[in-house]
Amino acid sequence: MTIFFYIITITLMILLPISLTIVLRRHAVVPWWLFVVGMGTFVGSQLYHIPLNNWLTDLGIIGPVVKTDPHFLQTAVLLGLSAGTCETLARAIGYGFLFRRKAAAHWEDGIMVGLGHGGIEAMGLIAILTAASISSLWAMRGMDLSTLNLNQEQLDALTTQLAALDQTTWTALLPFVERILAVTLHVVLSLLVWTAFQRRNPLYGIAALLYHSLFDFTAVYLAQFTQVGWLY
Repeated sequence: MTIFFYIITITLMILLPISLTIVLRRHAVVPWWLFVVGMGTFVGSQLYHIPLNNWLTDLGIIGPVVKTDPHFLQTAVLLGLSAGTCETLARAIGYGFLFRRKAAAHWEDGIMVGLGHGGIEAMGLIAILTAASISSLWAMRGMDLSTLNLNQEQLDALTTQLAALDQTTWTALLPFVERILAVTLHVVLSLLVWTAFQRRNPLYGIAALLYHSLFDFTAVYLAQFTQVGWLY
């Protein structure tokens, strides 16, 4: 029964941004291609976000994401800031392109861009990663974990993740709840950056950066203190 709920969750994660976009278009005249622009800002941000995190990790500035690490708090803060900075910059580049062409004059346009940004993350990244994680963990049920070449921290983390699969089935819906919050966040952030261009006030962009950084820091931090941290 648990695996059934995970299948439902993954399906809902894929359908969420598409459904919200259809609803938006029924209430406002917003072109679909703005959704594609939003998708592009997310994908584009990862082209330098991931290398940046890898570089900071190689330098030892970002450490392992485990609560027992003495620099875990610093790592969580830096991961939040890198996500907030990289994605806000990508949004700004996207809106710079749109405003030069007078293609984002209405706040509904900002919502559509936000749905695209959060939508591709939900559909093309999180849903796939969740499916892959569940498949791998499900195959390990009943396995003697001591036979795996894992250190104690990795073994403890894997044990926690496997234990989460045996919890009540409603916990399988938590990734979908997290995606609702994340897509909502991306729409809000998109509107903040849109407002920065509309009012020619960079403070809104800075607010978006800080808000995003705080959200990601909180997610990274809390994930280490819950039984379902692997859902992040």
